[in-house]
Amino acid sequence: MGAKRPASKSRARKRPPPRAKVRRSAAPAKKVSRAREEATARQQLAATAEILKVISESPTDAQPVFKKILAAAVRLCHAAEGAVFRFDGNLIHLAGTHNWSRKALKTRVPLFPRPPNPDVITDQVILSADVVRLADGLNSPHESQRAMAVAGGWRRMLGVPMLREGASIGAIVLAWPEPGKTPDQQVKLLQTFADQAVIAIENVRLFNETREALERQTATAEVLQVISSSVADTAPVFEKIIQSCQRLFRSGHAGIALIGDDGLMHLTQGIDTMNSADERIRTVARRIQAEFPRPVRDSIQGYAIHKRKVLHYPDVQHGADVPKGLRRSTELAGNHSVLFAPMLWEDKDIGAMQVVRNPPEPFTDKDISLLKTFADQAVIAIQNARLFNETQEALEQQTATAEILKVISRSPTDVQPVFDAIVASAARLFECNAAVNMLEGDSIYLNAVAGYDEERIEETRKLFPVPFDPEHNLTSRTITTHAIVEVIDTEAPDVPALMKAVGRRANFRSITQVPLIREGTGIGALGLTRATPGFHLNDKQRALLQTFADQAVIAIENVRLFNETREALERQTATADILRVISESPTDTQPVFNAIVQSGLKLFPGALVSVALRYGDTINAAAVAAPDPARVEAWRRTISGTPLARNYMHGAALLDRRIVDIPDVADAPAEFVAGSQNFLTSGNRAITIMPMMRGDEAIGLLSVVRLVLGPLSDKQIAILKTFAAQAVIAIENVRLFKELQQRTDALTKSVGQLTALGEVGQAISSTLDLDKVLPTIVSRAVQLTGLDGGAIYEYDEAHEVFSMRAGENVRQEILELDRSEPIRIGDGAIGRAAATRQPVQVPDIAAANGRQTRGRDVLLQVGARALLAVPLLREGHILGALAVIRNT
Repeated sequence: MGAKRPASKSRARKRPPPRAKVRRSAAPAKKVSRAREEATARQQLAATAEILKVISESPTDAQPVFKKILAAAVRLCHAAEGAVFRFDGNLIHLAGTHNWSRKALKTRVPLFPRPPNPDVITDQVILSADVVRLADGLNSPHESQRAMAVAGGWRRMLGVPMLREGASIGAIVLAWPEPGKTPDQQVKLLQTFADQAVIAIENVRLFNETREALERQTATAEVLQVISSSVADTAPVFEKIIQSCQRLFRSGHAGIALIGDDGLMHLTQGIDTMNSADERIRTVARRIQAEFPRPVRDSIQGYAIHKRKVLHYPDVQHGADVPKGLRRSTELAGNHSVLFAPMLWEDKDIGAMQVVRNPPEPFTDKDISLLKTFADQAVIAIQNARLFNETQEALEQQTATAEILKVISRSPTDVQPVFDAIVASAARLFECNAAVNMLEGDSIYLNAVAGYDEERIEETRKLFPVPFDPEHNLTSRTITTHAIVEVIDTEAPDVPALMKAVGRRANFRSITQVPLIREGTGIGALGLTRATPGFHLNDKQRALLQTFADQAVIAIENVRLFNETREALERQTATADILRVISESPTDTQPVFNAIVQSGLKLFPGALVSVALRYGDTINAAAVAAPDPARVEAWRRTISGTPLARNYMHGAALLDRRIVDIPDVADAPAEFVAGSQNFLTSGNRAITIMPMMRGDEAIGLLSVVRLVLGPLSDKQIAILKTFAAQAVIAIENVRLFKELQQRTDALTKSVGQLTALGEVGQAISSTLDLDKVLPTIVSRAVQLTGLDGGAIYEYDEAHEVFSMRAGENVRQEILELDRSEPIRIGDGAIGRAAATRQPVQVPDIAAANGRQTRGRDVLLQVGARALLAVPLLREGHILGALAVIRNT
């Protein structure tokens, strides 16, 4: 025992130094550890602060938060890589990665989304909603995990769930290349990051739900707004609904089908897919359109109406209880989801809405509720339009006659506005084509037409006039029988061949005509046509059409009575009107000639009236008026340049100073054969020519050319003589006025020249300042010559160039040219004037033989067309030049 004590003492003596040594190094080690912990804590706090900042800045997108979380987690946990996964309850989605290799991105990303696999650590975290630590993937009991560890190059893994209300909505997973136990501190840190990720996801979810609710409320409000602003037309409402469905449901196709009056289901409105870039979509669109109209019972829309509820098919290709016809649509369109919502009004079948989503994605209860709302809004729009249109139809029928009566009251001299108003109202109210035909002589003419497009109207006009033939012509039969005539199909066997031919050319299959009767005599017909057979009027429509016909007759009678009264009045006032024009036009005969021919139009309905004057050995038109502008131009070409010879009607009237009145040019005297052939070719049939006499000299002619045969009455001949005398008075007035004006102008010009020269002299005598004198000189030069601008150039002998000293109406372009390219002796008109010591005139700057210079181009650019340059000389020395220009 004693022997042992020294040893013990010896050992005891040897132990203190190591302990003392340990105590010396313990304090610094603790400080280093504590510093590391504090640094780590600061890094973690900074990371969480940064993540919270990103969360606040990204309320609509969690992706930036995932990116920031992964970067911080990998950095703070010293991991090799990391990833964030989302779980939607069925599939796992890859939401973000950090430090994944290119190989990993290429091979692992395409695997998502995928169903959960219990052998995979990510899926274990999500399914268990708990933390999963894997110390060494190569020692995992699951073969798939071992294979993934080898492929990914990692050994240790940590997975933390993302929980919302206890349910797993995803996971954050980190991986390290070396094996080992994961510290609790890293687990806690990753759980904090997972909580922050959930906050970001929740923020986005709540934001999107709020936005979605607002969008849905806004969409329904917008539809209601369109309903209120479009009570008569459902199309804008349907269009707004379809657009809203496509946007809110992420729908590739949305449509509205309605039950028509024929009892069939019609595709009324849908997204325009015919122009899609996807051939498959265009094929489906064509197939859908080809299936309509179709019986209600044979359509899926009809099935939804029958069931009185929304039909939801989340997966058309694989779902249960999917109708065969709907399942067949996947052959062309691919698999999709579809909703059908019935449209009902007080238990009455109206139609159905449908929304298609491709690729398939089930519709939510909110989607179904919203589609019901849209269907109800569509029905409201339909009922509003129906009630509005019924009221409007009655109002239109009541007001149409009042409107036509108003046109009648405003058009006492012309039936055409009344005819136009009648056919326009008839075409609008009966939704067809309408026409007024009048009987004139032995032919029926088309007087007004509406409803057709312009091309069809022109084709229809070409069919008229047609012979009056009650046996083969429906209009003639209507006029003869004084009864309404209807043909519901012009291709029927009992319809005359001529009527069939007219119907084919005018593009109608059914026609209704009501006669226009005046004092027991048929004078025309009002007709309605449609391109389809079966058009038939009910009693109310017949009564309305008869009212239109009666109004047409009233207008015709009003015009006839008015014109008879007006004709007498016009004959009395025509000379007074022309005399007034003469008094208002002392310097110009043209207004008088125009007034004469226009007055002639009023007194000679349908005729062409012209004034022609003698010019040497020919006759030229001075004024021409006719109802048809084409006749005016044709007559100008015919009369202008007519030789002054007696074998021409106009030449004989002028040379012999006599009236030439030919009731029928075809039977004109042989002496006029030279001119009568051209006259007949133009379509004219009769002519009266009155010479305009000044003393014993005929100075012009007044002609009345008619399309119909017959002479003028004595009253008409008398008024022509008066017109001719008034034309001569106007010519004489102008001649005398111009003579007086020439004398006055000459005197005024002399006074003006003296005044201008006096102003120049006064300027020269009052000052020696050239900057004041020269502008006065150039200004008065422009004034006296009556030109558009001018300038004075000073010659610099030292540099042998001209520079502008004063100008009047000189454009900026010319000033810039003068500064950049000064004029030299021999250059341009100014240089040539200085060189020759003589004025140089350029009558046409744009002449083809002119030299192409920049100065010429600038002058043409500013509108100058002529130029005069005069040299300024003193004892043979060049002082400068004065130039003036004319713009026209």
